[in-house]
Amino acid sequence: MTEPNPAQWCLQRWHRVLRGELDLLADLIADDAVLHSPVLFRPLPGKATVIRYLTAASMSFSPPAGTLPMTSPVPALCTSIVSFEAGAIH
Repeated sequence: MTEPNPAQWCLQRWHRVLRGELDLLADLIADDAVLHSPVLFRPLPGKATVIRYLTAASMSFSPPAGTLPMTSPVPALCTSIVSFEAGAIH
């Protein structure tokens, strides 16, 4: 079996994160990552910050608790843009 290319590997891991394997975020988020969000006033830099926000989001939205339904992944070589659809907020 051939190894998946880096974009496929990342997307496969991301899908596992969406199913609740949040510990995999550390493998996916770069040390110099910056979180951009339409609900934040400014970009938030840093791997730990991005992981905290993604973890909190995964625990806040439903269904089911602990997962985020991904609506439109846009994988690229060095960047990924992912949008989510939220139901109820806990």
